[in-house]
Amino acid sequence: MPFNRTASTVELASGLTSNYNSLQATLTKRFGQGLSFTMAYTYSKALDYGSGGLNLLQNNLDIRSNYGPADWDRTHMFTLSHVWRLPFGAESSFLNEGAIGRILGPWQLDGVFRWVSGTPFTLTADPTLCNCPGNTPRADTVVTGIGTGFVPFPTFFGFIPVPVPTLNFGIQQPATGTFGNLGRNSFRGDGFANYDLSLFRTFVVHEQTKLEFRAEAYNIANTPHFANPVSSMNSASFGQSLRTLPYAPERRLQLGARILW
Repeated sequence: MPFNRTASTVELASGLTSNYNSLQATLTKRFGQGLSFTMAYTYSKALDYGSGGLNLLQNNLDIRSNYGPADWDRTHMFTLSHVWRLPFGAESSFLNEGAIGRILGPWQLDGVFRWVSGTPFTLTADPTLCNCPGNTPRADTVVTGIGTGFVPFPTFFGFIPVPVPTLNFGIQQPATGTFGNLGRNSFRGDGFANYDLSLFRTFVVHEQTKLEFRAEAYNIANTPHFANPVSSMNSASFGQSLRTLPYAPERRLQLGARILW
């Protein structure tokens, strides 16, 4: 080794850039007739050379090969939040009189719905083939054959699918002494949808004293939100998702009550 140094060395430098571009749209309905909601949609792309950590670059011998989607990039994000006072019972439009009205309402239903596309990940290869300490070799993409795809062709009656030849691709370990030709973060995991819902009502106990009851459900559909699959081709679990996202747990229910005076 040059200079007789064999210990690992961490080098910090500047010169890398990142960029983020997006289209953002919002639609809001102010509270009226018992309903308000806000919808927000973002179509975006975030690109960088690495997304944090000391081992920022997967290939420090070719800086440009590290440029790709950021680890946290999500192409689509949609959020809907709503407040809906149910239209029956006291203080509503229907069945609002007498004992029936007091029993049936007023109830309020609030919720937040989120749908997002998946985050990218890189398929990595056997590091011993590369013999490149401090770097992360990637998989090789290879043409496995010619298949048939379909594209829409305009006609007088509309669009019809027309078969066209397409190339089928596969992945494999790179050749010895190479980094692999697959780009960083070329694959994407699954997106997820999640709906959190709450139902609550306020009871008048005496004059200014009120009792508020709340029932809340997080991930009400109990939909599993899987993390990205194992991306190392050396792993026996390659391509399998072995865990769920920590910030999107399974369904949770909770009840609560508080007194206001």
